Amino acid sequence: MQICIFEDKGYANLLPLTYTRPAYLLRSGLKSLLEKILIHLPEVQDNIVLHCRKELQPWLKMSGKYPINELRAEETFFINGRLLAGAPFKTNGKNFLLSYNDVPLLAKLDAKTMRKFTLPPVFDLKTFRAYHLAETKSSLPIANYFWDILAGSGVDINADAQRSGQLGQHFSSAARVQMVNAQNIFIGRNVVLKPGVVLDASGGSIYIADQAEILPNAVIIGPVYIGEKTLIKTAAKIYGGTNIGPVCKVGGEVESSTLLGYANKQHDGFLGHSYLGEWVNLGAGTENSDLKNNYHPVKVQISAGRRINSDLQFVGCCIGDHVKTGIKTMLAAGSLIGCFNNIYGAGFQPKYLPPFVWNDNSVPPVEHQPEQAIQTAKVVMARRGFELSREQERIYRQVWQNSAKERKLLKIQEAQRSKK
Repeated sequence: MQICIFEDKGYANLLPLTYTRPAYLLRSGLKSLLEKILIHLPEVQDNIVLHCRKELQPWLKMSGKYPINELRAEETFFINGRLLAGAPFKTNGKNFLLSYNDVPLLAKLDAKTMRKFTLPPVFDLKTFRAYHLAETKSSLPIANYFWDILAGSGVDINADAQRSGQLGQHFSSAARVQMVNAQNIFIGRNVVLKPGVVLDASGGSIYIADQAEILPNAVIIGPVYIGEKTLIKTAAKIYGGTNIGPVCKVGGEVESSTLLGYANKQHDGFLGHSYLGEWVNLGAGTENSDLKNNYHPVKVQISAGRRINSDLQFVGCCIGDHVKTGIKTMLAAGSLIGCFNNIYGAGFQPKYLPPFVWNDNSVPPVEHQPEQAIQTAKVVMARRGFELSREQERIYRQVWQNSAKERKLLKIQEAQRSKK
């Protein structure tokens, strides 16, 4: 049986993170949503097909692991890539559809139906209802917004660390390190732990991947994941529910937040209940709020025309790839900052900025031209030993085009081009 992990139109609610990747490549715990889905499908690993938007296809194909947008005319089980998979899927049955609140969750089509199936740019309920499937309502958990992923991060870190079978293994020296509940801690190979480090796993697992380095007097309170080659700075305070991807530099205070990877937040400042894309650089003293002064639920503007009540008391910010903040930048609870933005200046930043915006709080925001933004990205990536691929650059230029309407709606001015 063929398995298709698909993108549906709900990816738009996870922007700006999903401008540059399918929703199923977002991470919760030690693994991406895709990896969590595949855990429950061990017997069909050779029959996985990934579906994604057209602009992401060349880049996703570079991994070479699974076919992309190439469905065969055979029995197929469809899984929404935004599912927060916590239990095995029931793949038995014939020609059925599971949905919830106008979202397709799971579906199964036989070979005869698949011969008539047309692969859409993105899936929705109409994709499946066109084939008159037996439809059942379900309440499987799904990532509708970034805070849905953050809400389960601590639980997922614990579950993934336990599933790894590695807890209690310490492959690197932990001399002069204070460990609490050491059997709930994994320390990978070639990890550097400086004197005075505190690893407190009494409230949740701590998983430290290979070649990470933790400088003196840093305090880490689980559940926490620290990715490969990540540096935790001196006296950093990392609290439960925090998920730090590979090759990051992190200091200051971080709580219940996810950094996908290659982020620089090495200076003092608070980051709480927030989700950061890749290659984000937070300037010294950058702070975000994750709680309103009146303790009311946080509202988040997810596009120029949509504001969502999170129904949560604690929601921080969501920051897209390649965002730069200046020193002392302040972000209000529920802020959404688009990819390739450069923001700085006194006072709180706007709560919503689409991609490719240059915002100095003392003057009206202007467009951040893609040539300038992409050149900066190349420099930043080269400093970490990475090269921007042509496929990634095409995606970034497509983000510029796809977000043009948002910038126009917010009356973002066109930047003055250099005469050089």
